[in-house]
Parts: sequence; C-alpha cells; structure tokens
Amino acid sequence: MVDISTYIDTLENAIYGKEVRGALIALAEGFNDRIGDGIFVAVYGTTTHSEILEAVTAGKIVYAMRSNLPYILAQVPTSSGTRATFARVSNNGYQISLIFCSSADSWSTSTYTLATQAWVTTKINTAIDNAITAAIEGSY
Repeated sequence: MVDISTYIDTLENAIYGKEVRGALIALAEGFNDRIGDGIFVAVYGTTTHSEILEAVTAGKIVYAMRSNLPYILAQVPTSSGTRATFARVSNNGYQISLIFCSSADSWSTSTYTLATQAWVTTKINTAIDNAITAAIEGSY
C-alpha cells in the first residue's frame, strides 16, 4: 500500500489556498509516480507480445483493454512463445471472454459460455421446490 502520511501532514498544515493546492498536486503526482509505473495496459491489436512480456518481467500489473473493456492477465506470456491470455467475465457471469496475443503479435478473441440463464433459473427453481417439499414432508 502506498504511504501517503507525509502528503496528509502537508495538507493538514496548509494554511493558504496556494499551500492546499500544492499539497493536493504533490499527492496526485506521488500517486502517479508510485502507481503509474507499476501498471501496464496492453491495447488489443496494438501492443506486442514482447511488450507484454517485458512488463510482466518488470513486475508490473498487466491488463488489456478491448472496446473500452478491461481484461485481466490470466496466462503470462513466455520468451519461448506462450501467448498472453487475458480474461473477463461477461453477460452477468454466464460467459467468459478471452483475448490472446501470440508470440507473432497476432491478437484473437474467444468467448465461452459457462451456463445459460435458463439453466441457472431451472437449477434455482428445482432447489427451491426440493426445499419446500422437504419442509412440508418433514412437518408431518
């Protein structure tokens, strides 16, 4: 976690508007310096496999953006050619969308259905019916 105690002290002791603004600017710059360097955003179709690998090797948090949606790194790329795989849960948790960056810098997508809404609804209704039946039978 980023230690912002010095920024808080400066802000608490600021008297004039210029000091307050200066403390807020220093806080923002401090966050940018500490957090900004620790994050790498891969852009679908643009970022290369080697750029992703370099960011991972540097210990950065890596995620990707496609159509303004964030994807978290699910499989780390390797120098031997393992593709970078990013994932996000979609469609109310019923699907997982994956994007890939191959060692040849080719991007692709895939979507897998984990369950359909009808299947989940049937399972829930069956469980409720079974619970009601068990409660009624147990009361006699």
